Amino acid sequence: MVGVAQARRTPNGNINGRSWPPADAGVAVESASVTDFQNQIVGIVGRKGSGKSTRAATLLKYAPRILAWDPMEDHLDLLPDSYDTVCVELDEYFEEAQTKQTFACTYVPGDNLEEDFEEICELVYRCGRMLFVIEEAPLVCRANFMPPTFGRIVRTGRHHGIDLLWTAQRTGEVSRTLTSATDFWIFYCQTEPRDLDAIAERCGRDVANQVAGLGLHDSFCWDVIQRTVIPHSPRLLKREIVRSREHAGDSTIEKEDPGNLWNSKS
Repeated sequence: MVGVAQARRTPNGNINGRSWPPADAGVAVESASVTDFQNQIVGIVGRKGSGKSTRAATLLKYAPRILAWDPMEDHLDLLPDSYDTVCVELDEYFEEAQTKQTFACTYVPGDNLEEDFEEICELVYRCGRMLFVIEEAPLVCRANFMPPTFGRIVRTGRHHGIDLLWTAQRTGEVSRTLTSATDFWIFYCQTEPRDLDAIAERCGRDVANQVAGLGLHDSFCWDVIQRTVIPHSPRLLKREIVRSREHAGDSTIEKEDPGNLWNSKS
């Protein structure tokens, strides 16, 4: 346990003097408006120690608004804010986050994983407009089980501006509802027949064979819609922060628009 649940902080990533997003991420502020948000679901699968969390951390740096479900504490050093209980302070944090352009928070659950996860999912669904990260997804959504609220996020997250990034060591242990909705896969080595069959079911036998031939730290990214391997990009889940503009005389005044914070950017 990280023991910081009672700490009160402003959701701009100011704990320990750190800000979010990191300056080197280059997340821009634009005046464009969002007319049609298309969410993205990215899955990273591979054996322990293959590099999944490192790859996930690279993607997070380009997302301005993040809540990470982090049972293995992989992102405590990266994300500036953290909680370990669902509490009043966490609710207050996200109430304030609704008015902010950026925040980055990790949640480290206790022993009651399923109850905690359901409450966190309800919070994510209610707030919307964020990247929701689920580390080690099979701990909370197994092959034949999907928590109700998380299932709602997977199916209708696009209506709430919710992107998803999930990781797992074994593809065959992940909920089929989640794998069938995944738009991009980042594959590291998988060798178990059950896992390779799950990959073949979703992406094709040729892809499964390519995964089986990877070395421990080798990887590739598969675009499900285009059915092709694409270059690795740290900007796969990048969102631009959007500001509305008001004109007063000869000057331009920029204002935060809490209801319209994201703009997708290729």
